[in-house]
Amino acid sequence: MFDRLEHNPATIDAAAFHKTNDLCFPAEPVGRVEFEQYRSVDHWIAYNNDEMIGFAVLSHNSHSAHIRRIGVIPSMRRRGIGNRFMTLMLERAKSMGVEYVDLLVQSDNRGAIALYEAFGFTEVDQSVQFVTTLPTSGRSECTGVPVADLPTELARSLPRAAINLASHHDPPRAHVLAFIADGAVAGYARFAPDFPGCSPFVLVDQAVDVHDILSSIGEFALLGKTRLKITTDDPRTISLLAAAGVEQNYALSRMERRG
Repeated sequence: MFDRLEHNPATIDAAAFHKTNDLCFPAEPVGRVEFEQYRSVDHWIAYNNDEMIGFAVLSHNSHSAHIRRIGVIPSMRRRGIGNRFMTLMLERAKSMGVEYVDLLVQSDNRGAIALYEAFGFTEVDQSVQFVTTLPTSGRSECTGVPVADLPTELARSLPRAAINLASHHDPPRAHVLAFIADGAVAGYARFAPDFPGCSPFVLVDQAVDVHDILSSIGEFALLGKTRLKITTDDPRTISLLAAAGVEQNYALSRMERRG
């Protein structure tokens, strides 16, 4: 099992954390900014013989909590560690009085889904993650503009969801962008450069050139961080990305537990 479990420890060995994460999620490395974000919210670390063997991360706002990541290294799975993490996170969420707890899981990860279902989670919707390399050459047809910097006439045309998303604009950690093409809003996204990834990502103009949109995101990318992951649950956007030849990585299920 494990011999020690720490909640919000004062220090975390960054190298041990990244090694553990890479064993749990080989295709999902954690960047420096994301690592610091994990440390700033509720997190639990499990050890066995002083070796880090798993971790769990829970963030929250006034009405909900989100399980951002939960992982146990392969050699220590099926020993009750994941169950213990889930119990602790749900107890913490209950103490905060949130309305619900949610998470994202790959739709074909039946083992993880079974664990979450055992704790009362049910699927509420699905999304798709795409992966692509950001273009290195800029284009002038589309511009990514922070939502807060939009001219009044364009700001008024934003979908309500984009306006609600504006509060998550927190550069350099995250940029909430509106994509402007031909003088109109063509879409919007929250872009995290350190990951790097966009979620949500929504295109409202069906005639827009997807690669122009990607070029505009590239202006906010970090050096060497150009392998972009795009997560969206918008059917029109999924169709446009697929039609543009953007590679689909996997389908994701959003699961939720209320009460």
